[in-house]
Amino acid sequence: MPREIVENFYHDYLVASEMPDMESADKLTQKAIFEYTTEHLRSLRDNDESGADYFVDAQDICEEWKDSINVETVSENDQVAQVKLTLGYGKGVSLYAVNLVKEKGKWLMDSVKPISHSSIYCPRQAEGGE
Repeated sequence: MPREIVENFYHDYLVASEMPDMESADKLTQKAIFEYTTEHLRSLRDNDESGADYFVDAQDICEEWKDSINVETVSENDQVAQVKLTLGYGKGVSLYAVNLVKEKGKWLMDSVKPISHSSIYCPRQAEGGE
């Protein structure tokens, strides 16, 4: 199911972003990228010169995102699907359109496009949390 692919990828990717051990974090990040994305998406990411993280379209990742991943299917057929991904809550919500394709019977993320960022700060950090 396309929804689960996006949920699983973002969970692993966001958990990896918080790991203190850079080597372990990098391994988990690479594993998630190779397990859940197409070669096309990887080339988009590799050629992205914005300076922002391709998968979240931001330079910083909010720690609460990993606990508030919401995915809704927008459209789906046998070969392609589009889902709407919501990360965060309150004023820190970011929305993305994620396109997936089926390759060799397996759904993979093929592109991630930001729809909107309601805020540039993370609620938990702004509330004086960690």
